[in-house]
Amino acid sequence: MTEEEKFAESLEGKFLEQMREDQLEINIYLVNGIRLKGFIDGFNENVILLRNGSVQMVRFDAISTIMPASTAAETKS
Repeated sequence: MTEEEKFAESLEGKFLEQMREDQLEINIYLVNGIRLKGFIDGFNENVILLRNGSVQMVRFDAISTIMPASTAAETKS
């Protein structure tokens, strides 16, 4: 199994794939505190391609937290 296949089967890979498939807007918080918001266009074991008007390549070593931009409770109201 390649490193990319291992990552796709990991918890992180499954989480990101679900966010990408569902086209959910996400917040990415970087280790320096900056928040990025957008949609996942793609990812591998090193980077996420984040789309919000333009496409940004964000390295995993710069990321602190990834979460959906809105929670299920916010969506229902």
